[in-house]
Amino acid sequence: MLFRSLSPLALASFGCASLTVLSSFLLIPNLSAFVQFNAGWPREHLGLLYLAGGILSLFSTRLGGVWNDRSGSLSPVMAATALLVLLLSWGMLTGTPPGHPHLPVLPWFAAFMLANSLRWISISTLTSKVPLPHHRARYMSILSAVQHLSSSGGAILSTRLLHQIGRAHV
Repeated sequence: MLFRSLSPLALASFGCASLTVLSSFLLIPNLSAFVQFNAGWPREHLGLLYLAGGILSLFSTRLGGVWNDRSGSLSPVMAATALLVLLLSWGMLTGTPPGHPHLPVLPWFAAFMLANSLRWISISTLTSKVPLPHHRARYMSILSAVQHLSSSGGAILSTRLLHQIGRAHV
C-alpha cells in the first residue's frame, strides 16, 4: 500500500540510492583488513588513513555540492563512479595492488573516500528532486529507511562473501 502510492520515479530513486549505499558497504567494512593484510599498511597507522580520508571528504563534500549546483548531478556522479572503478580495479589493470610504490595506500584510500563522498552527494542531489513538496516528508522517511537497510545489507553480504571466500582458500 505504501509503495503503490509512490511514483515509478520515486521507486527508481530508492533503487538507485539503495545500490549506491549497498555497493559502498560491500567494501567499507573490510577496508581496514584489506589495507593491512593485502597492502601492508601497519595497524597502528590505520587512524592516519581515516584522518586523511575524512579530511578530504570534508572538503570534497563542499566542492562536490558546488560542482553539482553548477553542472547538474550527472557529470559528478559519473566522474566519481569512474574514479571508484579505477581505484578498485587498479591491481587488475596494473598487476600491482594498492600499497605498491606506484600507488601508495594513503593516496589510494583518500581517493576512495573522496570518490565515495562525491558519488553520494550527487545521488542525494538527484533523489532530493524527485518528490513533490507535499510528498517530501514521506519520501525522505522511506529514503532514509532504504539507505539504512542497504548499508546493513551490504555489510552483512560483505561478511558472508568474505567468509565464503576465506573458507574456499583454507
